[in-house]
Amino acid sequence: MNRFTVALFGAAMLAGCQDNGLSELENINLGAAPVIEVRPLALDFGTVEDNGQEIRQFVVTNIGDATLHVDSIDLVADAGFTILTEELNFTLEPIDEYPDAVKVVDVAFTPVNDDVATGQALVNSDDEVNSQVSVSLTGSSSAPWLTISPDPHDFGTQYVGIECLESQVITLTNEGLEDLVISGIAHNDASGLISMTQSPTLPLTLAPGQASTVTVEFDAFQSGNAEGTLEVTSNDPRGIVSAMQYADTQYALTTTDTFTQPTEVPVDILFAIDQSCSMDDRLANLQANFDTFINTISGVTNDWRIGVSTLAGGCFNNNSGSGSLWIDQNTPNYAGVFNWAVVEGYETTNSEKLFTQAIDSLTAGCNAGFMRNGALLHVVLVSDEAEQGTISPSSFVSQVETLKGTSSLVKVSGIVCPEPRCNTIYTPDTAVGYAEAITLGGGVRLNIMSNSWGQQVEDLASASLTGIGRYELTQTADPNATEVLVNGQTWTGWYYDSNTNSIVFTDTPPAGATITVNYGVAINCN
Repeated sequence: MNRFTVALFGAAMLAGCQDNGLSELENINLGAAPVIEVRPLALDFGTVEDNGQEIRQFVVTNIGDATLHVDSIDLVADAGFTILTEELNFTLEPIDEYPDAVKVVDVAFTPVNDDVATGQALVNSDDEVNSQVSVSLTGSSSAPWLTISPDPHDFGTQYVGIECLESQVITLTNEGLEDLVISGIAHNDASGLISMTQSPTLPLTLAPGQASTVTVEFDAFQSGNAEGTLEVTSNDPRGIVSAMQYADTQYALTTTDTFTQPTEVPVDILFAIDQSCSMDDRLANLQANFDTFINTISGVTNDWRIGVSTLAGGCFNNNSGSGSLWIDQNTPNYAGVFNWAVVEGYETTNSEKLFTQAIDSLTAGCNAGFMRNGALLHVVLVSDEAEQGTISPSSFVSQVETLKGTSSLVKVSGIVCPEPRCNTIYTPDTAVGYAEAITLGGGVRLNIMSNSWGQQVEDLASASLTGIGRYELTQTADPNATEVLVNGQTWTGWYYDSNTNSIVFTDTPPAGATITVNYGVAINCN
């Protein structure tokens, strides 16, 4: 007895209980109805290999007495399941009358991870009793599967400092059923605060259940937020698997130092001059342009002093009788004294060994007091031939910096031979040695063979003034969190010297200016 026979019998029984007796059956209009049947009600795809695909089917029929309308078949499932059948809105006539009235639905499973995938295919129809029939779906993968742990990892907040390091071991585990082959490991962090410091040799094969490690490090050397990404490339079906790390830094302390720019900024200039016979015309150019040189310097400061060295022993040349051997603003007729000093003397054993000549002048007792604390020392080498001495360029610059007590207040320039030949009449040599010393000393290289010295001498004077402002801060600063104001306005012409914890100006502030330095203080985690 199907459910329609039962319904008819029940209706007759109810009619028999009425006071008026049995009703005529033809007065009861039960009608026909569709009845959906879906077989099977579960599809198990089993274990599917990496990049593989399995297809299973279920069949929809109508075992009722009227046309069945299937509105849709909806997939509610984990990733990897797909209904391949295209027409999912269809009608089915009763199977008793139409034996071919069946609908076969194809479902495919392609694994995308190592977990057991589950879901349902929901068949929706106009069956009044079972309007929705569920077909359960189950499948799993045999592919390699990479798990990165921890993901994410938060280093938290750290104070900006020196050697403030924190490491985290990241574990790479194969949780799949096949060998995992890792071909690439990379780490990216735009801030530079988080980096990878240890990783395994590649390619690396991990058997199922096997693990390896990567170490990432957080270095809180500057303020800001960090977001690092570890990316691992392998034969995992996903290709690249990534893990995130986060960190944040802040300053334990911010502070302000205030200084006043001197009205007269000190600068000490040493001219070491080749006195060989080929230099006569060259030195005449230097004499002729001294006014340009000194006027450029005097436009910024009158606290300058000049030592001219041409003689054996290194003592400065000065015929003014003023007492000191160097020339300054107080030297009577200082322009005339300079012009005399440039050509004074004769060729000596050091005439073409200006590294030696300069060192002798800086160490000679007769020149004691020439170098002043806080003043820039600008050594200017003048020669039309190559350096002939035994002191190397790097050793020369290092010796000058040692005598000065700091590298930041030393500049080495030269009026020397151009490349590739200096003077075809007197020597085929280039300015070997001088060029390297000028590069190491951060100065300017001028052409001694030029017939126009005006601009060259002005450039030389400007080099004598660049960077002479230096202010040591009271606490260790982070240059990335340092702001410099001059008379309340932002100033960009400066750099931070970590060796001396000082602000050094490349663009000299005006005399008497108030200099304000706001900066974050970096702690020392050692």
